[in-house]
Amino acid sequence: MGIINENGNKIIFINFLWKKYNILDAKSGKKETDNSWKKEWKFIFDIGHENWYAKYNLNEKEIIIDF
Repeated sequence: MGIINENGNKIIFINFLWKKYNILDAKSGKKETDNSWKKEWKFIFDIGHENWYAKYNLNEKEIIIDF
C-alpha cells in the first residue's frame, strides 16, 4: 500500500509478518493456512518482536521506521 504525502513524496508501507509456515513446511507438502496477508493490509496491535512495519520514501530512497 502506498500514498503520496503532503510534500509530493511517494511512500510505500511495508508490513513484515512472522510466519509459522516456512520453506520446510512447503517442501513437505503442508499448505499455508492463512494467505490473507497477500491480499489485505494487516495491522497488529502490540506487535512485539515478531511483526513490524516500515515506510519507504521512493523519492528520497529512505527507510522510515516509526513505532
